[in-house]
Amino acid sequence: IVTKPQCLVCVDGKINGYRSNYAFGEVQTADYSFSFPARSYNGYQYQEAGVSKKGSPKSILGVTPNTSTVFEPDDQYKGDFARIYMYFAVRYGNTNCKATGGDGGKIFSSNYPYLTTYGKALVKKWHEQDPVSEKELTRNDAVESLQGNRNPFVDYPSWADKIFDTNY
Repeated sequence: IVTKPQCLVCVDGKINGYRSNYAFGEVQTADYSFSFPARSYNGYQYQEAGVSKKGSPKSILGVTPNTSTVFEPDDQYKGDFARIYMYFAVRYGNTNCKATGGDGGKIFSSNYPYLTTYGKALVKKWHEQDPVSEKELTRNDAVESLQGNRNPFVDYPSWADKIFDTNY
């Protein structure tokens, strides 16, 4: 019996289509804003109402991405995506994080720590701005039960600074 949704990140299909392959970022001027409703499953609310945007990027800590369009998820997902990206960089960095990957080289790099300067600034900002939630802990438990592994940045948020701090 499934009592809670067990997907990596529940997302509105229409919004996901608009996101396409645009790199994540923060939008300076929005071309589109997408509002979505709160969603629940069997009494478990897995998504609050929110707004995501697509448009021209703004700088993060003085760094601007090498792209003219970015996709900015709603605030409730920013930390989730940041920790997923950090996990991906640490776990698969030397084999799958290529500058020509799905983000077009805006977030991931082929060199350690496998995030571009912009990508590192973005994920660190989002990680700090949106702390680990109960929803993420539940998702981490579900992933462990299905795959046998966990995202350590969800279990140990302080590791982000230890691994991705520029002075480390």
